[in-house]
Amino acid sequence: MTLQALEVLLKTTGMPVAYHHWEVGEVPPLPYLIYYEDSSDPFYADNRVYQQVTGVTVELYTDRKDPAIEEKLETVMDHNDIAYTTYESYLESEQMYLRGYEFEILKRSE
Repeated sequence: MTLQALEVLLKTTGMPVAYHHWEVGEVPPLPYLIYYEDSSDPFYADNRVYQQVTGVTVELYTDRKDPAIEEKLETVMDHNDIAYTTYESYLESEQMYLRGYEFEILKRSE
């Protein structure tokens, strides 16, 4: 899966989606999604990079804890065989909730 394919997938939730951050003045109303690469850990075999493994984070921002919105995103990821771990926090300075999803995407080397 590529980051572009992930973006298309995330947009099927109906929520606004951006890579890494929103530009000043362009932040949409909550809820919205941010996604970004957070690591790269290639798998080596036979003296070459056999498979690129990229760590990705998707962040869901909401104005309140909303299990229905979380389930909508999780259903999209589950139906596309994305195995993820989650974390959650309240951003007091922004007065919003953040639920993060971490997973890896694989890209076969040519």
